Amino acid sequence: RHRTQDATKVEPAVTAAMLSSGSPPGAPEAGAAPVEPAAPAPQPPSRAPLGATERKLQASLLSIKMFWAPELERERKARLGEKTRAEKAESVLKSQLEKGVRYMQKLVHLEAAYEELEIGAQKQARLEAELRASLEAQLKEKLNQGGGG
Repeated sequence: RHRTQDATKVEPAVTAAMLSSGSPPGAPEAGAAPVEPAAPAPQPPSRAPLGATERKLQASLLSIKMFWAPELERERKARLGEKTRAEKAESVLKSQLEKGVRYMQKLVHLEAAYEELEIGAQKQARLEAELRASLEAQLKEKLNQGGGG
């Protein structure tokens, strides 16, 4: 049998039977159901963990100021440099593509001019062949007329 004085502290009642049995105070009596100790009451948070938390927070802030802020600044500068290089490469690529388009247009124009020249050369060869044939025919006629007359 127990008497509770405080919610967190249990003090056993000393009975004559306990003293005669030789059991120490607080030991359950023979044949009695064991008594569960009362659960401790929640205590307000102590200042020690709060101080440790503040020290950790200060250390984190110092880490941010001393390491991460400069690191982020370096990262920003690196990204800005990458962006500048990418824009420059993109402009070079664009100008090269424009040059490529102009070269392709010139190539198409030159191919068309070449085809015209080939057609002209074929036409000229045909005209030359016709002229040769005509001249040969006229020469034969004159030879036939001159030889026969």
